[in-house]
This record gives sequence, structure tokens and C-alpha cells, in this order.
Amino acid sequence: MYEEMNVKYLIVKLKYSAYIKLQIALIFTCLVGAVLCYQFARGGDTWFFKNSWWLFIVAGILEAVESLIAIKKAKNDYDANMKQSVSEHQTE
Repeated sequence: MYEEMNVKYLIVKLKYSAYIKLQIALIFTCLVGAVLCYQFARGGDTWFFKNSWWLFIVAGILEAVESLIAIKKAKNDYDANMKQSVSEHQTE
């Protein structure tokens, strides 16, 4: 039902399936980055390299929350447009 729904990501509108694939890739990349930084960068000399693993986790969580909010907004807009088109179709 929601396959033709558009979800806004930054300044681009993507189809629902493309948006889901993009978000999965971004979240997976953040988690892989967290694991790699936890293993290899904890002995770094700077604060960023020592703590970069949890920064990647926070970025992944924020990306997931943002995607849930964007999908919910897109579904509400899609449902409102569908109700409007049905009501216009019935009045004809």
C-alpha cells in the first residue's frame, strides 16, 4: 500500500523502498564503524579517536529515530492525500 509513498530525506524525496534501503545502509555503516573504532582506535592519542566508537553508536541511533519520524510523517501525508482523493472521487 505504501510502495508509491514518498519520504523526504534532507532535501530529496525518495520512494519508500529506496528510503528504507538507504536508512538500513546508513545505520549498518554506523554500527560497523563503531565496532571498528572500538577495536582499533581506543589506543589513539586524541579524544576523538578514543571515544569515536560511542559517537558512531549515537549517530546510528539518531539516524534510526529520524527515519521513524520521517516515515510516520510520510504515512500521515499519504493517508491524508488518499482520503482527499477518495472524497473528491465520491463527489463526482
